[in-house]
Amino acid sequence: MKETTRPRQAARRRRRIRNTTILVVAILLLLVAVVFYLQRQVQENYATTDESSVLSAEVTVGSISTTVSGSGTLASEDTEDVTIPSGVEIDELYVEEGDSVEEGDLLATIDTSSVLSALSDVQDQLDELDEQLEEASEDEVSSTVTAGVSGRVKAIFAEAGDDVATVVYENGALVLLSLDGYMAVDIESSDYAVGDSVTVTVHLSMM
Repeated sequence: MKETTRPRQAARRRRRIRNTTILVVAILLLLVAVVFYLQRQVQENYATTDESSVLSAEVTVGSISTTVSGSGTLASEDTEDVTIPSGVEIDELYVEEGDSVEEGDLLATIDTSSVLSALSDVQDQLDELDEQLEEASEDEVSSTVTAGVSGRVKAIFAEAGDDVATVVYENGALVLLSLDGYMAVDIESSDYAVGDSVTVTVHLSMM
């Protein structure tokens, strides 16, 4: 009885091994088929050899510009005017355009000899102003304007309330005097020449 059971078990084991082997081979073949199918799809979609579908571009050196647009009013903020005498020269700069600085940072150094020369020039100007002030202090202040010569008043350019400097600048004088005592008359005619005798009649009307 035992001898008959052993061949049957061996036959079942062989069938089981054969079935397992067939199943494994079938799975491997299916996997290979799937891999070949995927490779073919990839080649058809992405690995085409058509040159017309290949895009090309030329890279060149250039510059990128940025434009900022907006509206508003430009105004200076926290600016400080510094008055420097002429002749002062820069010795060395320590910043460039676009650098960020903090209060107290060193921006530049000034040539010492140029500063001393500029100070000497300023001192000379101050000494000259002191001399002018000293000379002006001896002048007498007068509130009247007198005629410097004898003659006849030909024209008056100033009126009460006018600025003296403005009147003198625009007309050359406050009052125009004639030294010969004669009045000037403008004749709008080309029929007269130098040396011709004329008679001038003055008509006075009483209002």
